Amino acid sequence: MLAAANIQPTSGPSGVIGHTANKSRPTAKKLSAAAQKAVLHRQDVTLIAENEQLKVHLLEFQNTVDALKLATEAAQREVAKAQRAAHKAPNSGKVRNKVPKPTHQEWNMLPNMEAKEKDIYNMILQTLRTEMHHLGFDLKVKYKVQPHKKLGKLFKIVCCIYKADLYEQYDFDWPLAEIVKQYLQNSWKPQTCKHKADAKINNERMHTCTHIDELEDSKTAGVNEGLNNSSNKGEGKGKGKGKGKGKGKGKESMGMDRD
Repeated sequence: MLAAANIQPTSGPSGVIGHTANKSRPTAKKLSAAAQKAVLHRQDVTLIAENEQLKVHLLEFQNTVDALKLATEAAQREVAKAQRAAHKAPNSGKVRNKVPKPTHQEWNMLPNMEAKEKDIYNMILQTLRTEMHHLGFDLKVKYKVQPHKKLGKLFKIVCCIYKADLYEQYDFDWPLAEIVKQYLQNSWKPQTCKHKADAKINNERMHTCTHIDELEDSKTAGVNEGLNNSSNKGEGKGKGKGKGKGKGKGKESMGMDRD
C-alpha cells in the first residue's frame, strides 16, 4: 500500500506509461548523517555555554582570592604595627631597636634579658644538655675543637625550637650561637679544672710520698750512724780499760820483785 502510494506514473522512452520511485526522497544514511550533525551542533552549543559560565565563575573566584590576599596583607601590617608599638621603650615615643651582636667581649647578654627571655634562656640550656648527650659531645674538648658536624646539628635543633622567641628582640639569631658557645665553654672548664685538680692532688701525693721516703731514708741513715758510733765508742773503752789494767798489773809485779 505504501509503496504503491509513492509510485507515480511516468512515460518511458517508448511512450509507455510506467511507475518509478521518487528520486528526491532522502535515504536512511543521509538521515542518519544529518541527525548526527544536529546532535553534535547541539552539544557544541551546550559546551560553549558551559565554558563561558565556568569562565565567569573562575573570574569571580580569582577576584575573591585577590580580595582575601589584600585583607591578609593588611591584617599582617596591622599586627606588625601593634608589635612595634608593644616594643616601644617606656616613657619614650621611639621604637626600641633590636639588639645587634656586640663587637666587644664585656657585654653580658643574660643581665640585659627580660624576665620572659631569661625563662627562654633556661629552657635553651636544658635543651642543650639533652641534645648534647644524644649527639655524644665530649665535654673535655674545647668549643673550637668540637666536630663541626655535631655543632651544626646542635645549632640547627636549638634554632628551630627557639628562633621565633628571640627573633623579635635580637638581630638574626646570634644569641643562640653565643648561648651554645658559652655553654660548651662552661662545660669544658669544670672538666679541665677537675682534671687539673686531680693532677695537682696526684703531684702532691707523689711529692709527699717522696718526702716521706727521704725522711725515712734519713732516719735510717741516722740510726745506722748512731749504731756505728756507739760500737766504735765501745771498742775504744774496751781497749783503754785493757791497757790500763795491764800496765797496773805489770807495775805491781815489778814492785814485788824488787822487794
